[in-house]
Amino acid sequence: MLNNKEKEFSFGTTLISIFIVLIVVIAGLIGYVSFRNGKKSAKNLANQMQDSIQSRVEYSLNDFFSQPHALNQINAAAIQSGLVTSRDLNGLQTRFFNQIQAFDLVRSCAFGSEEGEFTGAGRRSEGDFEGAIADKSLDNDYRVYLMDEQGEPTEILTVVHDYMPQERSWYQAAVEAGRPVWSPIYQWASQNNMGISAVLPVYNNAKELLGVQLTALSLEHIGRFLQRIEMTSGGHIFIIERNGLLVASSSSEPVLQENKSGANVQLERVSALDSTNPLMRESITYLSQRFTNIEGISSRQGIELEVDGQRYYSSIAPYVDEYGLDWLTIISIPESDLMGDVKANMRATILVSMIILAVTIILGVVVTRKLTHPILRLNQAAQVMSRGQWDKIENNTRFKEVSQLTSSFNQMARQLSRTLESLEQRVRERTGDLTRVNKELQVEIAEHKKTEAERERLIAELQEALNNVKQLTGLLPICANCKKIRDDTGYWQQVEVYVRDHSEAEFSHGICPNCMKTLYPEFDEDT
Repeated sequence: MLNNKEKEFSFGTTLISIFIVLIVVIAGLIGYVSFRNGKKSAKNLANQMQDSIQSRVEYSLNDFFSQPHALNQINAAAIQSGLVTSRDLNGLQTRFFNQIQAFDLVRSCAFGSEEGEFTGAGRRSEGDFEGAIADKSLDNDYRVYLMDEQGEPTEILTVVHDYMPQERSWYQAAVEAGRPVWSPIYQWASQNNMGISAVLPVYNNAKELLGVQLTALSLEHIGRFLQRIEMTSGGHIFIIERNGLLVASSSSEPVLQENKSGANVQLERVSALDSTNPLMRESITYLSQRFTNIEGISSRQGIELEVDGQRYYSSIAPYVDEYGLDWLTIISIPESDLMGDVKANMRATILVSMIILAVTIILGVVVTRKLTHPILRLNQAAQVMSRGQWDKIENNTRFKEVSQLTSSFNQMARQLSRTLESLEQRVRERTGDLTRVNKELQVEIAEHKKTEAERERLIAELQEALNNVKQLTGLLPICANCKKIRDDTGYWQQVEVYVRDHSEAEFSHGICPNCMKTLYPEFDEDT
């Protein structure tokens, strides 16, 4: 059986514990809700940032990819107006050189004619300028050379024999479309780079094809442009073709690789699945698993990935323009970039919450003790009262209920004190009565014991007398008329003789009144 003491709890400790538990639970719930809301806010922020960045990327790409077509229109108009002729290779090259200097993201401008001639000027990866020319009046070679700051040739870099622009993919794309279009991504004739060109067929007034005007963008330059787009510190932008080949990346990710076959070196494009960037690989792998064919992606898709312990919010969206581009842009933002401020705010909130929690607990403990102190004091006073001490409890609390309870305790103490005093008086009186009665009882009892002793003595004497008395027992035959008794021998004796012989009794004789009247009628008692 359990002791009741084991089930008892301190009122103050219990109240403080309940208060602390409630505060901690409430703080925990608030923290949890804040964390959940923070995560939700971060995700919403990620979506908003992705939408914002997606719009910024599309706007930037539209502006970037519109420049080559604008240059083509300007140059084609100059040729068609006669400002410069399609046969003036040096004049065209000078014009292109000036334009390259003005548009730093454009890799090169050039013109290829129906006669098989070619002229152009461009910017190298190292920052230098280069020129290219194929003059049929000289030979069928295609020469690439360095140019100084004035656009004058300085050093031959590459010579390609039997060059025909009509055989190039960019030329054929323009002629086939008959309008401004983008060429496929192709390897340049110099064999040292790959890119894409905005191409425009140029006609004379008789609608005869004079050639194709092009403005080329290297994949490297497209990547540099992506790096200029404002992003978060850890954000990445990737552009891929729908066949999965990389076009450009805002990181240092290589999009080309060399394939050496003997003495020849061929440039090959890198597949996103073979990329050295794990984020790119994981993104494409996820998309390949989610979509049967990424070529079918027609709208923006949001995905979440975890790469090397870092969570990313990514989106993939088609990028299509009026000139035939149909690519996919992938924007990835690390959660840390989005959650940095959120987590900082959460840490600050948690710190402030912990401080508030600590202060609240301390205040709660102080207030609880303030609340429980009068009650504990009443409890101690009640315990003192239970030991018979009836001192008045000081009523200096500001709590109305406790003050009333203290007054009630003091009143109860006074009543109990008076009651106990009355009880003690009655007990004293009852004790006196009991003492007196006890003494009387002792005297009674003494007399009773004396009487009892006397009775015992008389009984003993009677018993002794009885022991000396002859007893008459048995059936006595007595005559019905004369009243004589027959003894054991058969002799009939007078009653008194028989009794005298068989007991200690002695008889004296007399005459009863009846017998007197009968025997001696002459004696009358009344006379």
